Amino acid sequence: MTGSRLQVSNFGLLSLRLPGLMHSALLLSRLSQMAGLAGVGLIVVLSLVPGDAQVRTPAPKELEHFAAYLCTAAALGFGYWGRHRMTVVVIGLCLLAGAAELAQAGVPGRTPKIFDAAASSAGAVLGLALAILARRALRRREAMGG
Repeated sequence: MTGSRLQVSNFGLLSLRLPGLMHSALLLSRLSQMAGLAGVGLIVVLSLVPGDAQVRTPAPKELEHFAAYLCTAAALGFGYWGRHRMTVVVIGLCLLAGAAELAQAGVPGRTPKIFDAAASSAGAVLGLALAILARRALRRREAMGG
């Protein structure tokens, strides 16, 4: 039996072959990609839910925005490593924040707010920074033989 194979197309889509165990860093990267893309999907869906159907947490709305984008950006940033890809991630999430707010103008019971988009964008930037720090720590650990 050969080792596990995880093949990635030019578009970042993955194709798994599991004859054995996968390299843990590669697996973590791919799981981060999937979690980040799921986060984007959730953000889109939850941004377009009518106002009377929303389920809120006790946290302030801006904190919810910040946390959702922070987690999504951290997962995408960890999964899609590289300066160009990470730039695309943060710019894409900031554009999504603005587009989601604009789209709420057509959703009953929702009102677009610039501050919500700003909180979301701030979460995306900090989430990406956390991904960079996590990647560096992982590389340092691997370099030390751990």
